[in-house]
Amino acid sequence: MPEKNKKSSWYAFAHAVASFWNRCVTPVCWHSREELKQRKAPYILIANHQSWSDVFILACACPCEITFLGKQELTRGRLAGWLLPRLHMISVSRHEVDIAAMRACSKTLREGHVLGIFPEGTRKLPEMMSVVEDGVSLLALREKVPVIPVYIHGKPRPFHRIHTFIGAPLDIPADRRDPNRENALFVNELIRDTFRHMRDTANGKDKKDEQIG
Repeated sequence: MPEKNKKSSWYAFAHAVASFWNRCVTPVCWHSREELKQRKAPYILIANHQSWSDVFILACACPCEITFLGKQELTRGRLAGWLLPRLHMISVSRHEVDIAAMRACSKTLREGHVLGIFPEGTRKLPEMMSVVEDGVSLLALREKVPVIPVYIHGKPRPFHRIHTFIGAPLDIPADRRDPNRENALFVNELIRDTFRHMRDTANGKDKKDEQIG
C-alpha cells in the first residue's frame, strides 16, 4: 500500500502517462476540480464508466494516489498481471461476494487513502447507472467516509474535448448511515439520482453553449 499522500514510483509514471493522454489525446475540461484539490483523504471517488480511458480521467481528478478497484479479468494478461499489482489495484470477482476485496478496500480507507470505484461494474449498460453494485454503498456506510461523484460527460474520443464534472459529496441522511442492506440500497439510489442530475446539468450547459455560439 502506498505511503499516505505520496505517489509510488510506478503510480507516478502511470499518472504522467494519464496526464499526457488527458491533455493531448482526449483533452479533459474540468469542472469544480478545486473540490478535490482541497479535500483530504480518505474518501471514495466514483465515476460513470463508458471507456477504458475513464481510468485515466479519474486518476487525474485528484492530487492523491488512487487505489482502484478493478475486475479480476484485467490481471489475466502477462503485462497487466505484472503491472496492475504495482499500481496497487485491488482485484475483485464480479460474479460472487468477494470478501477479500472488500477487506482490502476497507484497509485502504482506514489507512487514509483514496479509493476509486466504477460502481456500474461494466462499460456495457444500456442506461447510465441502471445497475449500481452494492459494494461502494456498503463501504461508505461502514467506513464513514465521503463519497464524491465524478461525472464524465460523453464517451472519450481521440482529439475531442470531454467535460468532466466533480460533484459534492453524497448527502446521506443521518438516519440512513447504519451499514445495512436497506441503507445500502438507499445509497445506491442516491448515487443513481446524483449522476442523472449531473448528466442533466451537463446537457443543459451544452444547450446553453450552443445558443451562445
